[in-house]
Amino acid sequence: MDDEKKLTARQSRDRDYAEPDHADAANTDKVNTEQSHVDTVHACKVNTEENYADTVHAGKVNTEENYADTVHAGKVNTEQSHADTVHAGKVNTEQSHADTVHAGRKDTDNEQAGENREGTEKLSSPEKSKVSRMSVRSSGRDEGTPRGRSTDNQSRVRHFRQFTDKSAAAADRDRTTAKAKEKPRETSAKKGKAQSAAPRRRKVPSGPSPREMIRELPEGQAKDAAVTKRRRERENESRMRMLVGVLGILIVLLIAALIYEVLLGHGTKMTGAERMAEEARRKQEIAAGSLDKDADGDAQDESGSPSGNDTQSGEGSPSGNDAQGGEDSPGGNDAQGGEDSPGGNDAQGGDGAQDGEASALTPEELKAQADRMAMQYDYDRAIALLKSAEDYEENQELQTAVAGYAEKKNACVPYPADKVTHIFFHTLIHDPKKAFDGDEYEGGFNQFMVTEHEFNSIIEQMYQKGYVMVFLSDIVSETDDGNGGKTFAAQDIMLPPDKIPFVLSQDDVSYYHYMDGHGFASRLIVDQNGDVKNEYIEDDGSISVGDYDMVPLIDRFVEKHPDFSYRGAKGYVALTGYEGILGYRTDEVYKTKEEGRVTVQQQMFFDSYPGGFDEAAWEKECREAEKVANAMKRNGWKFASHTWGHQNMHETNGVPWALFVQDTDRWESWVEPLIGETDTMIYAFGGDICGWENYSGDRFQYLKQAGFNFYCGVDSAQYWLQVGTDYVRQSRRNVDGYRMYYNPDMLSDLFDVSRAWDPLRPSSVPPI
Repeated sequence: MDDEKKLTARQSRDRDYAEPDHADAANTDKVNTEQSHVDTVHACKVNTEENYADTVHAGKVNTEENYADTVHAGKVNTEQSHADTVHAGKVNTEQSHADTVHAGRKDTDNEQAGENREGTEKLSSPEKSKVSRMSVRSSGRDEGTPRGRSTDNQSRVRHFRQFTDKSAAAADRDRTTAKAKEKPRETSAKKGKAQSAAPRRRKVPSGPSPREMIRELPEGQAKDAAVTKRRRERENESRMRMLVGVLGILIVLLIAALIYEVLLGHGTKMTGAERMAEEARRKQEIAAGSLDKDADGDAQDESGSPSGNDTQSGEGSPSGNDAQGGEDSPGGNDAQGGEDSPGGNDAQGGDGAQDGEASALTPEELKAQADRMAMQYDYDRAIALLKSAEDYEENQELQTAVAGYAEKKNACVPYPADKVTHIFFHTLIHDPKKAFDGDEYEGGFNQFMVTEHEFNSIIEQMYQKGYVMVFLSDIVSETDDGNGGKTFAAQDIMLPPDKIPFVLSQDDVSYYHYMDGHGFASRLIVDQNGDVKNEYIEDDGSISVGDYDMVPLIDRFVEKHPDFSYRGAKGYVALTGYEGILGYRTDEVYKTKEEGRVTVQQQMFFDSYPGGFDEAAWEKECREAEKVANAMKRNGWKFASHTWGHQNMHETNGVPWALFVQDTDRWESWVEPLIGETDTMIYAFGGDICGWENYSGDRFQYLKQAGFNFYCGVDSAQYWLQVGTDYVRQSRRNVDGYRMYYNPDMLSDLFDVSRAWDPLRPSSVPPI
């Protein structure tokens, strides 16, 4: 990508997470409830008008023929009429009242809930659809209502009594109709006029009306029918009151839940800082009962992630990477600076057994773990582990081992903290043929990268010389200042006389887009065995899994040589964030696709992503990145900030104050939530905030407030350490093609360049 576009992308304004709008849910409930009220009133109104029309038609508006038919059906041929009536009322004279009412009046004598339902059935198709949709919405919204019931019941309960009042009015109209039937029949003209003025109604079959049939019942049956009707009305009213009470309780509970969630702040989304503080508190509680910090990294709250490349003299890299010799690296990576453990870290592979775990292990297993701890110079912990065995007092083998650990501990000598060197690499070249293929990137790769072949040779040579990986926290002491901060002091590290401590870091472990197809791994993963590995995309598009970069290569090396690690320490992984971390596209721009911030290479990624890169894909990338980061911390790695946008943070030669603040805030918002709070800053381009004078000023205070205590620049000096009251600074040495080609003598204390040089690398390296 070109510098101008990249700079524009980095300087763009950040976008905050949108907090969830709790008002949406309340608004939706309100709209649905009002809609339900309207639909229910409409249904009751239509139902009432329909009943009224039917009653008028049956009782008042009848033709002469209908009247004659009624008399014939109701009075003439009593026996046959009675049989027909029994048949129409579904047999059984004793039940004729209820059944006839059901056949003739339907809604009038049924339960009021049934009237509402049948009234709804009378609606037109569009009205039915409307009521149906309202029921579906209500049912889906209120999961707490009883089965088969929706929140439409709230409106139905409120309007049931209104509907009952309307039914009473309809009864009065029925009595008026009955009196009218005793008057002489109207003329055909008048009836025609009445019929034309009557509201639209359904066709009523000829025969006696339900009310006439009721009047013809014996007096006792009529009284029973009236009593039954009143009893049903009372039962319906009782049910409605009970339902209203239940719904009232549910509404009160809902309001209480909203108050709990919104007003008290429970259940709302935490900010990145809040989330990290909670995670740190949780880990401190977990680690409170442990014997010491263990390999799982539970006591390590800070680690770093994304990527970016450093330059030693602070010059810019056209591809966003740092140059080691003071110039820009098109593809180099920065060192990380995760948190340091003052008490040391346990070796990976489950060596960090706690007191409570010792009783579950056999003496042989205890001995194996203790041996590994002792090999990694954690003698005190190894001794404590064996002494925790139940049969320690009777087990001569364990006692002999403890005596041996004590002897080795006493043989250790102090190594001065200010003589500890710090080296860093960029992302390793897996396939030199693709990296050194003569294209525009070859020069940068040649200057600022090393190959897997070279890295393996360098590490092996350093191991043979007695080098041991340590963290910055191993060479300083930390003390709480009483105000929530820490004070620092340099301290010598105790090692056997033939061992030399050093700090290891790697920069820009993001696997940037520009590296695709140039012989680099595509990302880090956790395989089925729980090991951290790399993925590599082959020429045919297939994916290979293996140890193709520094993290898995060091993991495998320490498995074979535990004494290469001081108490399980590995190294720092320095990350940027603008193109995500660890090979995963986790930055906000991949989620928002904000216009003006998407680079050409990012757009190409979107266009080529199978099925399109949407928000769900972005969330999956974040989950996978967090999974890898957690596995790395358990294996003894720490993370450091390389700034979010790979920025030079120098007070006078770097970015202006506003961009300095924006970049730091973006790191906290988009990177730390995935890797945990980070206390180490490894400057991009080696762009320290000031010169070698002691730290002070606004930029230092802002970084301190963001949680940074350890700061690393870039220098060609063998070692340099500055321990202030509230911070620690250390310089780093670049190991790359440029340094190996032009200054091999500057690396001779570490390894022999002639033995490490990859035969597939070009015979010369272009000058910077």
